[in-house]
Amino acid sequence: MSKFCELGVESDSIIGKGIEIEELFGRRVLIEKVLIQPTKFPGKNSSGLRM
Repeated sequence: MSKFCELGVESDSIIGKGIEIEELFGRRVLIEKVLIQPTKFPGKNSSGLRM
């Protein structure tokens, strides 16, 4: 299984140690900051936006 850092998610505010993605299964994850942009795949959703 991949590590979270290998998923290609870019952020300017990751705090803490790296963990295996398996450690997230069955746990709640709090996301404090998101970036909303136009989708790269037009027509896939009604809003035309992605997080």
